[in-house]
Amino acid sequence: MSRIAFALCTALAFSVAGLPLPAQEQQTEAPSPRALEAIDARQAMALADAWGSQVQSEVTTRGINFVFPNGFRRLIALPPGQVLVAVAPYRNETHPCDTHTMSSCQGELVGVPVEVLARTADGTELIHETMTTLANGFIELWLPRDLEVRLTLRADSLAAEEVLSTADGARTCVTTMRLQ
Repeated sequence: MSRIAFALCTALAFSVAGLPLPAQEQQTEAPSPRALEAIDARQAMALADAWGSQVQSEVTTRGINFVFPNGFRRLIALPPGQVLVAVAPYRNETHPCDTHTMSSCQGELVGVPVEVLARTADGTELIHETMTTLANGFIELWLPRDLEVRLTLRADSLAAEEVLSTADGARTCVTTMRLQ
């Protein structure tokens, strides 16, 4: 089977199953400041994840910062009432981090289904779904701003729990949730 036929079959199979294409099969525009024009924060995160180390990128509680190889800088603001928290559950190895850098942060568990439960202090459920860790080992959680959130993660028969803040200046990179 030719490479093109294989790629088309793979794309069709993933499409029918409702799954995202594997990173090597996704068609991504080459890293360029123009690619950041007229896009929202979620689209900017997808580009940052796809570009990896080709463009320096990080997310703070205010926005997604890009620095291109030629020095050009661009900030894409987060939606007014939301923050993004990237969480890398782990079993054996982690790294210290407070600000998620999409161009260099790498978690231990790649492509692992994780049950995610996020609740407010009063028990309001914000997220309750199974998410698969990205190629960088993280799951990305879009959460309401200015809350304390109890996050519970389960993978296989292991679990981790931690209280996160979504206040201005809080961590956007959580690498402290060891599955035990």
